[in-house]
Amino acid sequence: MPDETPTPSADGLGELTGRLAGDLVTLDAELAEIELLVTQAKAEAARHEGRRAATATKLTALGPEGDLQERLDLTTNRVTLSKRSALMESQVDVLEGKRRALARYRDAVASYGETVAALDAAAGSGAGSARARRPGRLRARWRRRAHRLAPRREPPPTAARRGRHARL
Repeated sequence: MPDETPTPSADGLGELTGRLAGDLVTLDAELAEIELLVTQAKAEAARHEGRRAATATKLTALGPEGDLQERLDLTTNRVTLSKRSALMESQVDVLEGKRRALARYRDAVASYGETVAALDAAAGSGAGSARARRPGRLRARWRRRAHRLAPRREPPPTAARRGRHARL
C-alpha cells in the first residue's frame, strides 16, 4: 500500500508561517496589555491599602472617647477600603495567572513557527528557488523574538501575601 501522507506544498507552508508570525505578534500585544493591567491593578491595590492605613491611624488617634458617629464612619471606611484592596490584589493574581498561561501559549506558537519555517526551508530548497533563502531569516527572527520575549519567572508567593485576607 503506498504512503498516503500528503506532502506539504511550499506555498502552504509559507502561508502558515506567515499566519503563525501574525498570531505571535497578536499574542505579544495581548501580553503587553495584560502587563499594563497588572501594573494598574497593583497601583490601585497599593492606593487602597494606603488609604486604609491612613484611616486606621485616624481611628486609633480618635480613641474610644471620640465622637461615636466619627468612629463609626472611620470604621466603615476602613472595612470598605480593606475589601477594595483585597479585591485589587486578587485581580492582580488572576491577571498574572492569565499572563503566565498566555506566555506559555505564545511560546508554543513560536515553537510551531520555527518548525514550520524549517519545513518551509526544506520544501523550498528542493525546488532550488529563491524561496529557499527566506526561511533561514524567518527562523532567526523567531529565535530573536523567543529570546527577547521569554516568560519571566515569578517568585513564589510570600507568607505575608498569602495572609492578606486576614486583615479584613
